[in-house]
Amino acid sequence: MIHSEPKSGFAGATREERELLCYRQTFWIEQKEMGVAGRRAEVIRAGAGLKPGSVMEERRSQEGVDGPWVPRKMWIRFEAPGGKGYQVHEYSDYKRFAVESTITAGVEPGVPPGRP
Repeated sequence: MIHSEPKSGFAGATREERELLCYRQTFWIEQKEMGVAGRRAEVIRAGAGLKPGSVMEERRSQEGVDGPWVPRKMWIRFEAPGGKGYQVHEYSDYKRFAVESTITAGVEPGVPPGRP
């Protein structure tokens, strides 16, 4: 298990860093495969778009013998400026597929190479 909590008084340099500093998190690690089997994130201060006390928990498992660790279930209890709620998300039927891809830098999206 890995537990993380922001240091008191520490301020992030970017918006993303400041948002991450609003959470206390716990990660459960499967010891043999070293995969993240679960995570709990609790909002402990304002600044993440949610009010303190909001909680998200996620459970993961390994897909197959040597496959990736994928989400299976997520619970979210939240309170935001616009209201509060509870959600449960379940994930299943993952499919493995293979693709070929090429990464090209400096090309405008949606325009085939060699075209103006």
